[in-house]
Amino acid sequence: MKTFKLLLFAALIPLLNIGCSQTTIELPLIYKDGYGPFYSSQSGISAYSGGSWKGIELKTKGIPDDWKDAEVGGIQMNIHQTVYQNYLAGNVSEEWYTFLQEAWTWTPDTLTLSKEPIKSQIVFAYNKDILGNFSVIIDANNNLDFSDDKIFSPMTSLPVDSIIKKEQIMITYERFLNNKVMEVSTPIVISYVKEVDMLMCNYPGYAVVKFKGEEFAICSDNFGNSDYENIGIIMLNDSLKQGKKANSRDFLSEYIKIDGETYKNKGVDLEKNVLVLEKMKLSNDEIYSTQVGFKAPLFTAENFITKNAISLEEYRGKYLYIDFWTLGCGPCIAEFPHLKELYDKMDKSQFEFLGIISGSRNEEDNIKKMMNKHFISWPHIVSNKEINLTELYDVNRFPTTILLDKEGRVIAKDLRSRELESKIKELTK
Repeated sequence: MKTFKLLLFAALIPLLNIGCSQTTIELPLIYKDGYGPFYSSQSGISAYSGGSWKGIELKTKGIPDDWKDAEVGGIQMNIHQTVYQNYLAGNVSEEWYTFLQEAWTWTPDTLTLSKEPIKSQIVFAYNKDILGNFSVIIDANNNLDFSDDKIFSPMTSLPVDSIIKKEQIMITYERFLNNKVMEVSTPIVISYVKEVDMLMCNYPGYAVVKFKGEEFAICSDNFGNSDYENIGIIMLNDSLKQGKKANSRDFLSEYIKIDGETYKNKGVDLEKNVLVLEKMKLSNDEIYSTQVGFKAPLFTAENFITKNAISLEEYRGKYLYIDFWTLGCGPCIAEFPHLKELYDKMDKSQFEFLGIISGSRNEEDNIKKMMNKHFISWPHIVSNKEINLTELYDVNRFPTTILLDKEGRVIAKDLRSRELESKIKELTK
């Protein structure tokens, strides 16, 4: 087994694998502490809830005797692995396993998942006293015993670099890579957000790679997890090097253009500890991507209400605002009144809306109720396991919005509220 610290010392020289049709470039990751040019972002964690999830709960010991109202929960380092191994062990029912695949539009890749149980979650416990103050323990060494772990009070402010060192805790878990189980250590920060009365976590740390005289910074899913499964890449300019934070719209999610050449981001190889790029031989007009400057991926799908076919190509000649949302996304729903106001008054010969809802078939009645409640009249498509547009467009958070020009090229992302209104006025004046 290797540890995270040992993984940091990967090869120091980029490796070129030259084939007949492509060039693959491997750029060594240089890991950095803190958040660097990225904003810290937090994910909610909560106590085990029982029910259909009961099968994934881990049994622990060592909770302090004076914690009369203690709650125990699990921080999922790889929820797909957790569900898969518990399904194989008989702890998750066939019905629930099937439901999760549909709800997550997830097809288990058995080549990347361990059939034998691994330590894919970190257990934590907390207690809330009569004054509302939290005390927390994390099973940092993953031995399911809290007696050798430190009790602490969670942060009550947004994590920032200046205080992160004294607040972070090193935790240990396991990941499954290339048919091998690897032990990994990574820092975690726990905070309490009073406004939602919830504990949150994130994983401070990012990486830098150097290529053709430029530096690029990489974060893992905006600090939502520690495994660099979904990454954001930005080119480091002088202002970002001097402390400015990057806007998520500046992320080079799929392609990097440098010196007149385009490279596809193939992701991070955690075993080699490298960022993998593929040099493209196609022109930018021949590449389909959700990244700004490229043509959006084409699709044809069924209109949720009318059941007629909707093709992306039918919107050519108009600007198109695509809104990805889901029933469980509060900010998505809160935007509907303003979107309706804009849609009702805009010139639809120049500008159109298209909603894409991530949801399963058993949610369709609730989707209709939500659309009727807000008088939504623009076309919608349901993205599910059969027509997986959220995967096609690489959507891993909600809300996500994409604005296309009249040729179907992405010109802006994540425009909301007044920003969208200003952009419509600018484009249609």
